[in-house]
Amino acid sequence: MAIKEFRKILSQKWIIYILLLLCFVNVFLDTRNIDSEIKKADKKQEQQIEKIQGYNKYIENISSNANVISGFSLFADNNNYQVKSSKKIVNAYEHVKNVKPKSGNYAAIEKATKIGFSDIIVLIAMMQCVIIIMNIDRKHGMLILLKSCRQGRTGLALGKIGGLLMASVCVEIFTFIVHLLTLTATFGCGDLTEPVQSIPDFYESALPINILTYLIIFVLLKIAVVFSYTLFIFLIAVLCDNSGIIYAITGAVIGVSAVASLNIMWDYRIAFIKILSPVTLINIKSITEKYYNLNLAGNPFNVMSVGILIIIGYIALFTTLSTMFFKRKNVLHIEIKKAKGKQKNRQKKPIGMLAMEYKKLLITNKGILMLLVLCIIQGAILSNVNTTIDGDQKYYSNYMDDIEGPVSESKEEYIQKEKDYFKDVTKKYKRKQTQYLQGKITGSELSIAENQYITKMMPNVAFKKVLKRQKYLKKLNRDRGIQGWYVNDIGINYLIHPNRIYNEKIAWIFMMLIMSVMVVICMAYEEQTGMDRLSDTTMFGGRKLLNKKIIASVTVSLVIFAISNLPFLILVIRSYHFSGVMAPINSLMGYENWIQIPILIVLMGVYIVKLLIMFIATMVVILISCKMTGMVKKMAVSITILVVPLIIMTII
Repeated sequence: MAIKEFRKILSQKWIIYILLLLCFVNVFLDTRNIDSEIKKADKKQEQQIEKIQGYNKYIENISSNANVISGFSLFADNNNYQVKSSKKIVNAYEHVKNVKPKSGNYAAIEKATKIGFSDIIVLIAMMQCVIIIMNIDRKHGMLILLKSCRQGRTGLALGKIGGLLMASVCVEIFTFIVHLLTLTATFGCGDLTEPVQSIPDFYESALPINILTYLIIFVLLKIAVVFSYTLFIFLIAVLCDNSGIIYAITGAVIGVSAVASLNIMWDYRIAFIKILSPVTLINIKSITEKYYNLNLAGNPFNVMSVGILIIIGYIALFTTLSTMFFKRKNVLHIEIKKAKGKQKNRQKKPIGMLAMEYKKLLITNKGILMLLVLCIIQGAILSNVNTTIDGDQKYYSNYMDDIEGPVSESKEEYIQKEKDYFKDVTKKYKRKQTQYLQGKITGSELSIAENQYITKMMPNVAFKKVLKRQKYLKKLNRDRGIQGWYVNDIGINYLIHPNRIYNEKIAWIFMMLIMSVMVVICMAYEEQTGMDRLSDTTMFGGRKLLNKKIIASVTVSLVIFAISNLPFLILVIRSYHFSGVMAPINSLMGYENWIQIPILIVLMGVYIVKLLIMFIATMVVILISCKMTGMVKKMAVSITILVVPLIIMTII
């Protein structure tokens, strides 16, 4: 029965596509900012080398500190919690007294065991698995029939729970392996047979095991936690057949538990609330990297042991409740109430074909989720964009703002005045140097003059760029008869050449990937469900349906294009000055041979060309979807043609 229920989940191919897509996103998140992350890891490793040398002393200090606590008159009572806790801590660290940690590169292990996006992937996947495993039977009206069979209710409930257990194991192991292998390939990994205390974050661990054993325990505990909260979601699905309610309750529970996990410390009296939190339990590293005691009725209990017992308790509790409520014939059906009155007797308007295509793509096939994932990716990419202006750029920007506009006598006078200013500053400083050599001033006076000279000459590097622009504009007027402008071109150049501050290639990889997946799903839905045979039998049905699908695909592609490109455009416009966009493009260095058109037209042209490329790519996917059969084959060919070349370009 469990295998049969697990197959029901696998029969919904879209859940596999979403899992693969989210794992691909996680790979991107794991491989960004590599240089800075490697520097942090190297620094941490250097600190770990020093700590390892004093590991034996650290263990000895734990015992001595416990003896000091016991010796205080305040803690003289053996029933005092502090005394009990200190004794348990000493006993725990006795097991690692002879451990000899060794330094190594364990950045990949540290990152792989942290709570992060991979846990969100598993949560999303398992939530969808629960909805699938319940809705398939409800959709075909089989749930009531199966419940009416002899022992059907209990057996069916346990079968579904078994199917969810298999799904939990597969999803967690697959996600963790992809996550760990990506990090290992990026940062490398040391010897896994060394003690777990060799990892910097686990230096204070009281577990007498090696790193490999810890990883096995880590994955097993993760699977148990994932299965426990999957059972909780299953319980909600048993009680209520509304997917929106399932999402809402799950989100609320996660939100409350996250607040408890983040704000309650282990030494608080209410720390038992923290250990009950699913967010705390899924963060296996937080309860295993160091030995903590939990104060329960004045008695110390190891946090890791309590956590394991709670996980087992959750599994038993939710299994029992799910099986018990599954036996009920009725479920809680909640739907949005419609407006009463005149609308009550009014006939419903039929939904048009185009609206149905949007509904099938965005709701039925979880297109909304894919767009949300794309928004998260875009946010992650933009978080690495540095729009701050350094010293030279700031001075250059100020100069260009002061003289912005067509070349004129007043602007030439301004430049000449600045040129004379820097000459005068240099002349005065050289005079001070001569006076020092002649013994007329002291060394301290020369030092003061030197500091003043350096401060006054700071804008000189930027001013040299202005002089270079002046020379260029004079040459442009002389050779081509074009009167150029002084333009603050920092932001303009970033829009024309975004790769200087923005990883546009990565953004386009995800843009093309999401577009390919969503367009193929839109075009191939009827083929997957067998409804194409019905539409082909109606007069003009197939043609009309194809036209609506093309419109829906192009519209969704436009939305994807906007998500992938407009945020960067808005960020740059808000960060830099663009008041000179009506200047001729020839005013910018490197564009002297272009036709004389405003910079604004060029910037618009850049985005129009990008939009045209997106449109052509969409039509290519539509053509592939029309000429080939099989959704997987269509996706594979589309991704190979559109996404793989971008990945190769990014790597090379």
